[in-house]
Amino acid sequence: MTLNMPPDEGLNNEADKAIRLVDYLHEITKLKSGIVRQIKHEDDKGHVLWISKVPKLDGCFARAWDGEEDDDFEDIWLEIKSREEPEFPIVPALCQEWVEDEKLRDTSQVPELLAEIPRPIGFPDPPEAGDHPEFVPPSELLEDNPEIKREFDIYIEEHWTAWSG
Repeated sequence: MTLNMPPDEGLNNEADKAIRLVDYLHEITKLKSGIVRQIKHEDDKGHVLWISKVPKLDGCFARAWDGEEDDDFEDIWLEIKSREEPEFPIVPALCQEWVEDEKLRDTSQVPELLAEIPRPIGFPDPPEAGDHPEFVPPSELLEDNPEIKREFDIYIEEHWTAWSG
């Protein structure tokens, strides 16, 4: 038995209003976001991103992965969660004045030590005649400090490479 109630009476009217509201909101959402039919690499050289090629790593999900059905992700086709940037590794104290800080943070190339650093020329007390060296180098050379190079190489291998990767 079915009840024939006019559409403007009772629960049917409220349900009809709710359905129309949801349909309206859905249509507005479609207007605000364009339909993506093809995803190309940002250099626009024709490289296509295949969703099935998304790496199966923590924080990544693709509906196209074979055999994966999850009701929690019913409406999600592709999800890649951003990860926190790892903490920058502290440069050993011995090497700090031998490297430029902005080059350490540039992950496009492995940082290198400066070949030389300037050293101020000065004497703690006024020198007496014949008491001071005839020549004081105005800078310190890296080649004269192999322990700094060794320490920096260890830092790069064990800390910086893992951070930059």
